[in-house]
Amino acid sequence: MIRVPGGTFSMGSDKGYGDEKPVHQVAISTFHLAETEVTFAQYDYFCERTGREKPDDQGWGRGSRPVINVSWQDAKAYCQWLSKQTGDTYRLPSEAEWEYADGGGVTNRTKWAGTNVEANLPDYAVLDQRRSFPAKRKHPNQLGLCQIPNDG
Repeated sequence: MIRVPGGTFSMGSDKGYGDEKPVHQVAISTFHLAETEVTFAQYDYFCERTGREKPDDQGWGRGSRPVINVSWQDAKAYCQWLSKQTGDTYRLPSEAEWEYADGGGVTNRTKWAGTNVEANLPDYAVLDQRRSFPAKRKHPNQLGLCQIPNDG
């Protein structure tokens, strides 16, 4: 888990979709976020232990690739199960926490998943949503978080 120091940042867009408007200030408390997305190996282990059906990998591969085809409810159940197994508390990040972490936290904020240079974006983020990459194949952002998908 990576410690993400709290801070304030501008969230939203004046040019984006209606639910992104307007740009507004958001204060984030310190929180922790996993270094990478949950992988198929991690999620498959959860499924085996709880009797859940494993999600389809759409032929992209399993193992160290980020798990796909998991609902919000499934992800929440995984967090609850992991909390019980470890004695620590795990939860899904809020939208604001996710966007804040994607931009590198409060210091050295970036525009795109670890870089302010659009040409460097493929080194940091998954741009092709038609395939996946094993965890840690992309450079981490300033916080040490790897392969946060770029949504535009």
